[in-house]
Amino acid sequence: MEEEETSFRVLLQQFISFLNDAEERFCKYFKEHYCNRLGQWASYLRTGTIVNTNMFVETFHRTLKVVYLQHKQNRRIDFLLHTLLKIARDKVFDQLTKLEKGKYSHRITEINKRHKSAVKMSMNIKRTDESGWMVPSERDGSVTYNIKLLCDSCNCKLRCANCDVCIHMYSCTCMDSMLHATVCKHVHLVKMRPPKSVKMCHMLQLMLNIFHIFLKINVMMVNCLHYISKY
Repeated sequence: MEEEETSFRVLLQQFISFLNDAEERFCKYFKEHYCNRLGQWASYLRTGTIVNTNMFVETFHRTLKVVYLQHKQNRRIDFLLHTLLKIARDKVFDQLTKLEKGKYSHRITEINKRHKSAVKMSMNIKRTDESGWMVPSERDGSVTYNIKLLCDSCNCKLRCANCDVCIHMYSCTCMDSMLHATVCKHVHLVKMRPPKSVKMCHMLQLMLNIFHIFLKINVMMVNCLHYISKY
């Protein structure tokens, strides 16, 4: 998973040269179907995506092969589909059992751990637009991470119990968010402590509302005095 374009291009050319010598037909197929659409699979062009999905696939494949198929070879599609439905049913029951017992899953525990880290952070938050923020790195102040609001609410269960934010509501460009698909500490920080500009806007709005109330009271008092003066 090379994230620099120059290194990626060098490795790609080396791989193509190897394929051209080892298997010319596959090399032609690779050039026609993959080299002309790097944006769909090259890591340096997909920095904001979750890239560690292979571990989940391997875990699921092992569960399917060892637990459900019991190391037996299967060639029937209907039996495979029936097995996949059993796995889906068991996963749903496991999730319902965890919710009923109040047991935290591994991902919920990781989200809560990052919330505790965010509480200790003291960096300044800069708002870039209505749905965007910029938070400096805790280790290197010259590095900043961009956070985007994706949706205002979500009904999923993978959320922080303290700041009520789930993994689908915000996106962050930090490696923790991209690799682990979790609510990183920067998102927690934005959710817990809005930037000063937002607080100032709220304060100005509050002062403006109070000013309008005073104006209305003054108008009412003037009207009352005018009414009393008639009698």
